[in-house]
Amino acid sequence: MQELKKSTESLNSSNFYSNYHFGSKYRIKKNDNAKKFKKECLNLFDFKCFSIEEKKEERLIYVHSSKRNTRLSFCDSTGSHIFSYTMGSLGNKKSKRGNVYFVKDLCLRFLQELEKHSFSTFTLCINGFGRSRRPIVRFFSKTKLRHKCSCVIDVTAKPHNGCRLRSSRRL
Repeated sequence: MQELKKSTESLNSSNFYSNYHFGSKYRIKKNDNAKKFKKECLNLFDFKCFSIEEKKEERLIYVHSSKRNTRLSFCDSTGSHIFSYTMGSLGNKKSKRGNVYFVKDLCLRFLQELEKHSFSTFTLCINGFGRSRRPIVRFFSKTKLRHKCSCVIDVTAKPHNGCRLRSSRRL
């Protein structure tokens, strides 16, 4: 009987944030009259942590990965540029810019500059089909920033067979 009371107490004491974090959009509420539990639908905007003002603080990190170069940019929620680093700006020239082995240096330098700025959450936007795309996502997933990442979006433009290509050269 005491085990049942402990379990019901833990259900009541669980706060909204833990329930929301684990994917539940309902809060279990104890009805004193019937001594039963019922699910109550929650409005997310009733709580201070989900206010619209905090949504404005969300920053953007753009990863532009091409065949020859990689660029990491830190932007405001409006899209205004704050700072960026490229493989070429770190001193990697010619074929080293597209090399995957130098991505770690780029990410570490970017992380050092990122620590100077304060922000609550960020969105990781990935653009391009370069080789360094996967190592950068892996790097962000292993750092302490993984808890601040709200989502990862692929913003690569994909053609829908719109424009006709130039005729290729025959040899």
